[in-house]
Amino acid sequence: MDYYTNEQLYRYFENEIKKSAAKQSEALRNEIADLKDKELKKIQKELQDSIENATKLEMKELQVDHSYEINRIISDNSRKLMKRRLELLENVFSEAEAKLLKFVGSKEYEKLMEEKLLRIADKFSKCSIIFSLKPSDKALAEYLKANYKHKYSIAFDPEIKIGGFAVLCEELGVEIDETIDHRLKDQKEWFYANSNLFVK
Repeated sequence: MDYYTNEQLYRYFENEIKKSAAKQSEALRNEIADLKDKELKKIQKELQDSIENATKLEMKELQVDHSYEINRIISDNSRKLMKRRLELLENVFSEAEAKLLKFVGSKEYEKLMEEKLLRIADKFSKCSIIFSLKPSDKALAEYLKANYKHKYSIAFDPEIKIGGFAVLCEELGVEIDETIDHRLKDQKEWFYANSNLFVK
């Protein structure tokens, strides 16, 4: 699939993330239903045994004990389910990151970076700029050396784990982050706020 714009890239990865989240959310719902069923059956059996073998006073005491136990189980399950939800979300973004790392090695990535660099050249033609690149992105560094005709320098930034570039023009006090890492971080924050992947 060719990506020529940020919007197309964004839509592609948004769809991938939603598909993966939907699958994992369904699996989690099934897991929760099974867990609830097991716990409820266990509690019901305990209640029936207690009712048959105890006096009214003992039944009241047992009901208090069971209420406490039910609340404890519900509380424990809520903690476990919240942890599982966070694991699922992290898995979704780990998968997305793996796909993005594959994308960075593709021709589509090269085309996307070329388009972005052309726009940067238009904006900063009269400004000396610093490009920050992923340390292993030698292809992008070579492309700059061969094609970027304005004054620039390159800094390799270990904080860039996936790809893309950031640009700093100190003269104008302007910084533009075109890294895929930055895009994924924005998407992750949006997804955490809007995914509605809640467990009840």
